Amino acid sequence: MANSREEKLKMEKIGLEREVDKLREENKLLLKRANEAEERCEKIVMRNDFLECEKAKADKDSAMLRKKIERIR
Repeated sequence: MANSREEKLKMEKIGLEREVDKLREENKLLLKRANEAEERCEKIVMRNDFLECEKAKADKDSAMLRKKIERIR
């Protein structure tokens, strides 16, 4: 009877070890995806910063042109 219980526990242990291995693999994939998403976010933030600078330059140029037009009128 003790032998049967030991076998049952061994089988349960093997099953749990397999589950742990699957979870570790899943965790690796999720971590990889999270890192890729973080890189994409960083690129988006950098692009946004660039576009904000370009907009500020365009706004400044636009204001200067408006002043010149007003002087001409």
